Amino acid sequence: MPPNPATVRVLVVDDDREDCELIEVLLRGANRATFRVDSAHSADEALGKLGGSRYDVILVDWRLNGGGSSDTGLDFKRSLDSQHYTTPVVLVTNHGDKRLQDQALEEGGAEYLEKGTFSTEILERTCLYAIGLSERQKANGGAPGLGIMLQELVSLTRESV
Repeated sequence: MPPNPATVRVLVVDDDREDCELIEVLLRGANRATFRVDSAHSADEALGKLGGSRYDVILVDWRLNGGGSSDTGLDFKRSLDSQHYTTPVVLVTNHGDKRLQDQALEEGGAEYLEKGTFSTEILERTCLYAIGLSERQKANGGAPGLGIMLQELVSLTRESV
């Protein structure tokens, strides 16, 4: 009998309730891990949830229109950094903008996803990748580790082709 899959706690921060529900439904279909998903519809609500629970990964919308102290997902990430949260953050957006993607990764976002490309497999893989990347960074004393260097190499290769 195979071992029980790990339980991964996910916080989805998005002012669009339908997007939160979609992510939760898709992650219920995952088979490599069991996902427990909580939602917050503003940055302030998310910070309240982070104060009372532990999460393995945070998926945050690029545009947070629900009010609060953060206007964008990156503002929210910066707020987490200033409070010394180390939970990996994946930025989610409707805009497939390479500049936004680069900025999110440069500022320590673990990954960047476009809405409309979601599937159970992509969400599961992205969450597990973000957690693994975070663990490698912690093991390297905060250095980006091999994952970031390989990601840069792949990006440079794509651009040169």
